[in-house]
Amino acid sequence: MPVIKYKDVLLHFAHIPKCGGTSVERYVAGLNDVSMAFVDQLYVAQPSEQHWNVSSTQHIDGEPSGRLFPHDFFIAFLAIVCHPMSRLESAYKHQCLREKTIGDESMDTFVKTRLADNYLTKGWMDNHFYPQSGFFYPGANYQVFKLEDSGTEHAKAFIDAVLFGNATRRDVTHSNRVSKSNGLSPEDLKLSDEARTLVYKIYAMDFDNFGYHREITHKADTQPDVQQSDMRAAG
Repeated sequence: MPVIKYKDVLLHFAHIPKCGGTSVERYVAGLNDVSMAFVDQLYVAQPSEQHWNVSSTQHIDGEPSGRLFPHDFFIAFLAIVCHPMSRLESAYKHQCLREKTIGDESMDTFVKTRLADNYLTKGWMDNHFYPQSGFFYPGANYQVFKLEDSGTEHAKAFIDAVLFGNATRRDVTHSNRVSKSNGLSPEDLKLSDEARTLVYKIYAMDFDNFGYHREITHKADTQPDVQQSDMRAAG
C-alpha cells in the first residue's frame, strides 16, 4: 500500500503482488519532488526475526490500511489487477525461481495443498497469493486498471493527472518479471480440472469483481470493464 505524495496531494496505491506494482513504484520513484512511503524493498532479504510485519509494507492488505489511515487522508485511490489465473502462475514462478519457497511441487500440487490451506493467511509468501479483492481500503472508491489492458500505462496517466494535471515525459517500464521459466516444464504449470475448479472457487470474488471469465483469453475479457471506472471496496 504505497503512499504517494506530491505537495499536499496524497494517493493510496493498492500494490497487489504480481500486478505491475513494482513498475509503478519505480516510475514514481523517478519523479521529481514526489515521495513515496510504505515501500520496503529489503523486506524479503532480511531475516524473518527482523520483520516488523507479516508482509512487506507495499503488500499490506486493505483491512489494516483502514486502521492505519483515516479515509480522508488520501485524495484518490488506485489499483492494478490482472486475471487470477495469470497472477497465480506468475506468483508461482516467482516463488519457485526467485524466492525458492516452493521447491519441486508442481503448480497443480501446490494449488491443491498449500494454496488451498493458506491463501487467506495474511503475510503468507508476502501476500503473493492473497485474493486481489482483499487489498482495497475498505469503503474507498478506486480507479482500477487491468494489467493485460495496458494497466501500468493507464495507472501512470492517472497518477500524472492527479499529481501534476498533465502527463510527464517519463515512461513506465516493466519490472520484476520472471522472463524465463528455467527449471519449470509445461507439465509443472499444468492444472488438472480439480485444481482449476479450486482456483475458480478460491478467487471467485476476484473473477466477479473485476469482470474476468473463468477461462483465460489472450486479451482482456469482455465482461463489464473496470479499467477506467470506479470500484468501491467492501467495507
